Amino acid sequence: MVTAAVPIAIAFGAVMSHVLFPVLHKPDAVLAQPIAVVTAWGWPGVAAWAIYAATMIVAGTAYWLAVKRIHETPLVAILCASVLACLAALAFRFSLSSDVYAYAAYGALSATHQNIYVSHTFPPLQLIDATWTRAIGFEWPSLPACIYGPAFIALARDIVVATHFDLTRTLLALRLLEIVAFVSAAGIAALVAPRHGRLLATLIGLNPVVISTVADGHYDALVFLVIAVAAYVALRKPELGGFLAGASALLKATGAVATLALAYVLRDRRFIVWGCAGIALSIVAQLVATHVAGGYRTTVATDLVGWRAAAVALGIRGLFALALAARALYNAGIGARAAALAAAALVIWALYPQDYPWYGVWLLPLAAFTLEQREGLVLVLLTFSSTLRYVSDAYGFAPAAPWLELIALVTPLAGYLREPRPT
Repeated sequence: MVTAAVPIAIAFGAVMSHVLFPVLHKPDAVLAQPIAVVTAWGWPGVAAWAIYAATMIVAGTAYWLAVKRIHETPLVAILCASVLACLAALAFRFSLSSDVYAYAAYGALSATHQNIYVSHTFPPLQLIDATWTRAIGFEWPSLPACIYGPAFIALARDIVVATHFDLTRTLLALRLLEIVAFVSAAGIAALVAPRHGRLLATLIGLNPVVISTVADGHYDALVFLVIAVAAYVALRKPELGGFLAGASALLKATGAVATLALAYVLRDRRFIVWGCAGIALSIVAQLVATHVAGGYRTTVATDLVGWRAAAVALGIRGLFALALAARALYNAGIGARAAALAAAALVIWALYPQDYPWYGVWLLPLAAFTLEQREGLVLVLLTFSSTLRYVSDAYGFAPAAPWLELIALVTPLAGYLREPRPT
C-alpha cells in the first residue's frame, strides 16, 4: 500500500541520521544528552536540518500519493501506517526542538513545589540532581516562565513522579504520550465526519512534518485529541462537547481558539454557551494556579525584539494578513464556512511571530474540508514550508527567523494562483 511508503521514508531518514550524526561537528555536551537537539551548531546544524528536510520531502511525496488514493485504503491501514511513521520519527538520532526538555523541567519544578511561573537558570539553580540540572541547563540556559495550562503541568508532574525522576524515561514517556494522542485524534476525527473520514485520517495522521513534531514530544497533539473527542461528543450532547472543548484550554491556550472555530462550524447555541463556560473555567484556573504559585513574571522572547529588520518582515506579513482576512470575510459572506476558517487560520499564521511546524496539526483538519478549494492546498504546503523556521535555530542566528517565517508563509500562497480542481 502507498501508505506504507510514508513510514518507510521516515525510517530511511532516521537511519541516515544515525549514519551521518558522527560526522557532524557539534558541542561535546550534546553526546551526554538523552536527546540530541540541534541548536546553534553553525553549518553542521544546517546540514542536520538538510537531512531532516530531505526526509520530509521524500515522505511528503509518499504522503501526497496516499491522499490521492484514499479511496483504496482502509481506515485501519491508515492509522497503522501513522503509528509506524511516528515510531520511525522517534528513532531519529537528533531532534530540532528542545521543548520536551522544558515540559520535563516544568513537571520537575512542580513536583518539587517551585514556582513554574518565573524564569529559572540552571545552574546556578539546581533541579532534582546533577543530571537534570546539567541537561536542562544545556538545552534551556534560561528556562522561561511557564505559559502552559495547569492541567498539562499536573500531567507532566505525574509523569516525572511516575518515572521516578529519571530524565531519560520522563522524556520518552512524554513523547510516547503524544504519539498515542496523535494517532487516537486522527482516528476520532475520522469518526466525527465519516464522509471525509479517510481523508481526515490521511491528511492528519500521515503528514510527515506533523509526525516529526509529535515524535519530538510537542503536546499540541494532546490538545488536539481533547478537541477531537469534544467534537465527537458534541454530535450527541452539544453541552458536554462544548464544555470539554473549552476545558482543553486547561492544557494550552490553543484549545480556546480551536473551540471557537469548532463553534463556528457546528452553529449550535448550546455548544457555544458551554464552550465559553469551559474557556472561562480554564482562565480562572490559570489565574488561581498562578496566584497560588506566587505570581507570574515572564521575560520577552528575543527572536523578534530589538531588530529593525524583524519589524519590516512582520510588517510585510501584516499586509498578507490583511489580504487573507478579506478572503476570509468573502468566504464567510458566501456561506463557505470551512474556507472562511481556513483563510482565518492563515491570517493567524501570518500574524503569529513564532510559526513552528507543530502548529501545523491545527491546519490539517481545515485542509481536509477545503482540499478542492484554494485554501486546502495552501494549508498542506504550509506545514512543509514551516520547517524553514528550524534553520535559524539549527544554525544559531535568531535575526534570520522573521525572514524565514516570511518565506515560509509566502511560498505556499502561490497555491492561490492555481484554479481549484476536484481531488
